[in-house]
Amino acid sequence: MVKLSRRVRFAINPHSSSGGGGGGNGYGGVPRMEGFGRHYEATVTTAGEPDATTGYLTDIREIDRAVRQVVVGYLHQVCEREPASCPCANVLRMGELVGKEVGGLQEFVLHLTPTYEVSMSMSVKDHVVIRQQFDLAAAHRLHARGLSDGENARVFGKCNNPNFHGHNYRVQVSVRVGFVMGAMRLAGLEEAVEESIIKRFDHKNLNVDCAEFDQSRGGVNPSVEHIARVFFEAVEPAVRQRDGNAEVVSVQVWETEKTSAVYPG
Repeated sequence: MVKLSRRVRFAINPHSSSGGGGGGNGYGGVPRMEGFGRHYEATVTTAGEPDATTGYLTDIREIDRAVRQVVVGYLHQVCEREPASCPCANVLRMGELVGKEVGGLQEFVLHLTPTYEVSMSMSVKDHVVIRQQFDLAAAHRLHARGLSDGENARVFGKCNNPNFHGHNYRVQVSVRVGFVMGAMRLAGLEEAVEESIIKRFDHKNLNVDCAEFDQSRGGVNPSVEHIARVFFEAVEPAVRQRDGNAEVVSVQVWETEKTSAVYPG
């Protein structure tokens, strides 16, 4: 089986009766932005076996057409009539509509901001997954108590600096939520992350200030792999406290733009 993903950018222009804008710059967005419109992106993922003749799984032009004909019109109506409505049920409906136009649809994701997105899966119709990103700064030192100083220097290199070093971490928390009254929304997710991760680990020396990474107190070496797991274990009960039906799917932590870890993997 092969998966194919296509990112489609577009603008909603509330002052236009049709959401219009036109344009031919698919990379920048079609319809194009007019004045102070609203920019969105959608990712459509299909799955299956490629056509034996063309090699295509899905013609990406069909995906573009489906998003621009179905999603743009749907969002234009929502922005006009119900701008404060919850995105979750709307994303599910948009994904279902796209699925009628695009064969083999597996997942539909609406990117509402550069850091916040809502996704639906065709295999699960009573939940969506909301994802939000956060940032924090922290210092650490990679040093395993079971290794000699020389072995630590060889294994961890400059990350073994006795005076520590720092990172600007980026964290993405993914939560599966339902549609029942009181279900977790973005505000609840952000509150849970703020209390369980940001306040506990931001601007801290992880090895010294945080028991989870202080090996003299039974903590673990603060590798990005361990950080992702610790953050997951910290945020999971905070999310469940706000919505007993919500489920933390994963936590991804970027140590740099080039290196990240996901837990569970």
